Amino acid sequence: MTMKHWIGLCAALLLAPLPVLPSDRGLDTSRPPAALDIPAERRVALVIGNADYDLWAPLANPVNDARAMADTLGRFGFEVIRLENATRLQMVQALREFGGGLADGGVGLFYYAGHGTQAHGENFMIPVDADIEDEDDIRPAGISVQDVFSRFQRSDNRLNLMILDACRSFPVRRGTRSPLQGLARMSSPSGTLIAYATAPNDVAKDGGGKHSPYTQALLDTINRHPGLKVEDVFKAVGAQVRSATEGRQQPWIESSIEGDFFFDPRKAAPATVVVKLPPRSERPAAPPPDPRRELVKLGISWSNQGFGDALMNSDLQALELFFAAGWNPLSLYGEEGNALAHYLWLAGPMDAQQAKRVLRLFVDAGVDPKAPVVRFRRLDPMDFASAAAVACNAGALEAALQSGADKQAAIATVRAQRGISPPPDGVVDCPAQIGRIGELLGLNFNCRGTAWDRTAVWCDVL
Repeated sequence: MTMKHWIGLCAALLLAPLPVLPSDRGLDTSRPPAALDIPAERRVALVIGNADYDLWAPLANPVNDARAMADTLGRFGFEVIRLENATRLQMVQALREFGGGLADGGVGLFYYAGHGTQAHGENFMIPVDADIEDEDDIRPAGISVQDVFSRFQRSDNRLNLMILDACRSFPVRRGTRSPLQGLARMSSPSGTLIAYATAPNDVAKDGGGKHSPYTQALLDTINRHPGLKVEDVFKAVGAQVRSATEGRQQPWIESSIEGDFFFDPRKAAPATVVVKLPPRSERPAAPPPDPRRELVKLGISWSNQGFGDALMNSDLQALELFFAAGWNPLSLYGEEGNALAHYLWLAGPMDAQQAKRVLRLFVDAGVDPKAPVVRFRRLDPMDFASAAAVACNAGALEAALQSGADKQAAIATVRAQRGISPPPDGVVDCPAQIGRIGELLGLNFNCRGTAWDRTAVWCDVL
């Protein structure tokens, strides 16, 4: 067969669609019609792509990633179990089925794309039906990576591969005692190679195309260079991802395998994989140093006080460093509530655009502006807009609404308490702010002094 015909055959195979049927969630021992004639050695794979979470915004790529990986692995002789948008029960059942398939020896491969996180020093994959509010919920709601290792260790396989494209930024940070993001570093059990989409304790992007940067590179490398040793496959993937992300994402592997593995052993031969890199002058600078060290250089401590001071001063550089290092955005600040509440209530009148940049950092860190997350003194928790309105902070209210907060919730809160009266140590001169607040919420107010405190003001909603 000529090279031209071979390239045409590969293109046809890559473009062939993979049907999505409920039966795909069982073990499918059949081979795709275009499966290659791989030399006999049993190969079993479990491929999971979770994207449509019940409680969080959907991810763009995991289902596409899982379908393409299942298709590619099937062509290279794997019996593939594929799950899409799997619940915890479905993942447990699939792992049990996967473990049964490993019992006869050979090669096992586990691939997961979706949300993943670490808690209490252990890594977890997150099912689509997970209900997680803080770190203590992760273990009962998630699936531990150790469960997969246990299946590997109970098998007679000569070699196992675990591929985790699961380091996307996890939206739950409230109540976490660990400032670390992404997945923790793990020691690979004997005969196992672990491949991470990015370095331990780091976060990978979901990707703007059809596939994540990591899975796209993995698919390209397997299909173009199936005769590479598996370690060289992941070295090539790392180089391609670093190039595609301009150095912002560094894949990682941990390996304790002893034998060799080739996706297509018939093509095994010394090979050189060329990854196109930008000219040296255009290559990205070295990755930035540890955010905590950068905070120290700024004279800011890694503490509640340091974070609170940075927030009250609208220090965007420091706040970005805190969040980059995994700081809990809803941490307490003294005994009167969280730092976000102090910012909205006590920072005084503020520029709306500056406040918007600050609040966007909280949203990017996973805080839902519509959720009751602002806790101040003995008041009930409030959403961004309600807290800013009740504080009589027009700039903060405008910023909150521009950051995705709920206008109707703020209106309901103000009407429920029949007006606005900021705390004595809060926003100065509420009557000067109330006109703009009325414009933003579509309400009218009448401000007057209070009988109980001559310095206080109450603005009735009309």
